[in-house]
Amino acid sequence: MQRAIVIIGGFSTSPGHYRKMAEQLKELTGLLVKVTPIAMTEWSSVVRRSGWVKLLQKLEATIAEAISESKCDKVVIVAHSLGGIVTRLYLSPHSTLAFTPKFVGQIERVITLGTPHRRGVVRRLTVWKGLGECLAQDCMPVPILSVVGVVDYSSRGRFANRTIGLRYRFHGADPLEAGDGIIPIDSAIYDPQRVLTIPNARHDFRIGHPWYGDPEIVELWWKRILADLDD
Repeated sequence: MQRAIVIIGGFSTSPGHYRKMAEQLKELTGLLVKVTPIAMTEWSSVVRRSGWVKLLQKLEATIAEAISESKCDKVVIVAHSLGGIVTRLYLSPHSTLAFTPKFVGQIERVITLGTPHRRGVVRRLTVWKGLGECLAQDCMPVPILSVVGVVDYSSRGRFANRTIGLRYRFHGADPLEAGDGIIPIDSAIYDPQRVLTIPNARHDFRIGHPWYGDPEIVELWWKRILADLDD
């Protein structure tokens, strides 16, 4: 079966942040890899429902390009951080947004890298934007593998621990809970049966290395998704 890979980034990122990841995945797989062209400034549009629709349109256009250029049957989506929420909204059969996806049947697998699936972000979307039905935990038509980083910050000092604790509290977690430096473990898990925990993997290159997009980490999570695809 032919397939392609589509990457969608996280909040306040740009396509260039995923260039090396895309190059590595292409080298590892020989498949066409496309990065969804969402500019850093466009992520701020999620304060409006129409902003979510624009992101969904960009994701769909990238999926369409990947299918057309590769002549493939299926697409694997690699979603970092908030990109995983966009992907879930795309796949949701309960969408309340003014958008109808065309390629749900072509999505073979989704892998999320530090996506805030539960608690804080989802609760805010439910209250502010009425998107809770779209994000029902049991309604996804495609298997989702959650990749979760676990970083030990205990030796980083009081200020670092306080900063990380505030981030985790924002996501509705105990400040002392483990996580990737931005997203606590429990929030990052969509399906408890499909989880890959990676020690020392940070959420974002801006808070240190290695992060989910560094070569040694990419190789780990891609091997896992490849095993899923071969099952």
